[in-house]
Amino acid sequence: MIRYYIFLLLLFIGCTNKAPERDFSTMLINPNSGSLKTKLSDIYEPVSAIALETKDACLIENIDKLQLFQDKIYVLDMYGAQSLLVFNSKGQYLFKIGRLGKGPGEYVRPFDFYIDKEDHEIRILTHKKVLVYDLTGNYKRTINLDFSARQFAQVTQDVDCYYGSSKEDRVIVANRQGAIKKTHFQYSPRSRISTPYALQKSGSLCLYNIPNCDTIFSVNRGNILPHIFIDFADAAFTLDDYNSLSEHQKMQTHAYIVESDRYAFKAMYAENITYRFLSFIFHRKTYACIQSNKTKKQIIYDLSDCNDDIWSARTFTQPATITDDGLFVFTQNFPSEILKGKRMLQKKKDNLSPEERVCLDMMSPIYHHINESSNPVLFIAKIKDDAIGE
Repeated sequence: MIRYYIFLLLLFIGCTNKAPERDFSTMLINPNSGSLKTKLSDIYEPVSAIALETKDACLIENIDKLQLFQDKIYVLDMYGAQSLLVFNSKGQYLFKIGRLGKGPGEYVRPFDFYIDKEDHEIRILTHKKVLVYDLTGNYKRTINLDFSARQFAQVTQDVDCYYGSSKEDRVIVANRQGAIKKTHFQYSPRSRISTPYALQKSGSLCLYNIPNCDTIFSVNRGNILPHIFIDFADAAFTLDDYNSLSEHQKMQTHAYIVESDRYAFKAMYAENITYRFLSFIFHRKTYACIQSNKTKKQIIYDLSDCNDDIWSARTFTQPATITDDGLFVFTQNFPSEILKGKRMLQKKKDNLSPEERVCLDMMSPIYHHINESSNPVLFIAKIKDDAIGE
């Protein structure tokens, strides 16, 4: 990625006011060195597997966002169910929040949601509106917006942050009534690469992840500040690399980086008080890096080649969410992959490894509840105590 000082310059140009400086840390990743973990059991310890109930009222095409709160599972499916669905901790369907339509408490399509844990409210972002419900799904009020956004997150009890869509500025900081306080990263037709991972709530922090940028930012009441600098060492895309491109290549920088075998670039970033999780693309393959906040030690594994010897379900791509208490929640949207793993284990019969026997025992209840057209299955795990070498 183009190094931080370029983006800090863009930050100052794109903000309505100059943000105060502060210290921030570096996450050093060298994709060209170090050994990769090859088995998931070397990294994760399984906690549970949850098959989401399948019935006509709650059919899920894809999990676009997921949150766990007070023994409930909140699942946003934008294009399939086009709803925010609520399940209990065992995966049984309870109810949906809101419904399709144009009346009070209705949305044309839900883009995003968050749970206000203090006010015990659920807020759903739709086109130029935020719909507010209580935790049981009762509609309370509508907040009208003067701008378009596809993602949002709570910053404080009186401030929200939006990821602007269309020709809006990238970061829009507004009060809880939707009035704009400040905007950052002004709209440019040259930098409209969208990302599903733009905003992430981590404890008291609201983090902003810009495509093609090597810096993760944090948003406070009005300012946006550098939080983590991702240093890909020899695989970083630098200012010199950018200046060496033709004008046409500069207009297609993201495509150029993707097609190149030289550079790494980040995808998803998430963190809690214990770990940082970063997925990145290198040599056209996707990797994951998990780093201890305490020791800065890290592990890297190939998301496509790492052996899923825990669930035998090929679930471990990028986590759908990482909870504040250290749980990693993964999803398998295609139960056919889980059943494929079941058949593979059954074929081996008496030649199963100890890990595979544990997997078969653990997954047996799931196998009884799913078929190839079932709803997704959630897999919850935590980092093994000795995985990173604390």
